[in-house]
Amino acid sequence: VAGGCTRAIPLSAIKWVIDLINGASRRASIASRAGDQFDEEFGTETVEHQRVSEMREVDRGLAAHAVHYEPSAIPKFRRAMHVLNKLTQGGLSDYSFVDFGSGKGLVVMLALQQGFSHVYGIEMAPDLHRIAQENLRRFCSKANPRGKVTLELGDALAFDWPHGNVVAYLYNPFDEVLLSRLVSRLSELMLSGFRSIIVIYVNPVHRVLFDSSSAFRVIVDDRYLVV
Repeated sequence: VAGGCTRAIPLSAIKWVIDLINGASRRASIASRAGDQFDEEFGTETVEHQRVSEMREVDRGLAAHAVHYEPSAIPKFRRAMHVLNKLTQGGLSDYSFVDFGSGKGLVVMLALQQGFSHVYGIEMAPDLHRIAQENLRRFCSKANPRGKVTLELGDALAFDWPHGNVVAYLYNPFDEVLLSRLVSRLSELMLSGFRSIIVIYVNPVHRVLFDSSSAFRVIVDDRYLVV
């Protein structure tokens, strides 16, 4: 309202907003059903969200830069794996997989089904780490995956990286302060002789940190994830 007059919003703009909301709602519903189906199949619990303030025994220095727990959307993970399989020509067994902020272990379990040589999950919250351990036990008893798996509790920046080719998975795990340090760490590793590091960044809130680094180039960008 300006000067007593009201400006009408074009119908095309209203329709665009409605389509946007409906599209996001459909994607959220599909992702939620996929998570529920996974838990039902394997007897796990991965879908319940958890705020950082609810996490006990967490290092306060890390918690200040952390993001609340919510499970990574399975459809987005599958999209990323489709891209990776094309990129590596199905050679995922030549790569280790590292999930930063692995939470309750959903992505770790999904990655074990993909044929990576070794899957790592790094989590700072003891509560989530314990749930992930139990989830992994239940999953392995039913799925019987062949790859190696390691769940680690601690600081992602202190992670002892495996040698060889690595896929790093990020579902917006922390803020720009810690992510900038991780980007620097990844750049150093690439310069020190790692043959290939592929980063999958889902919900890429701080992607500018990767975009501004000469060590990385974008392979896929579909708004919801960047490889």
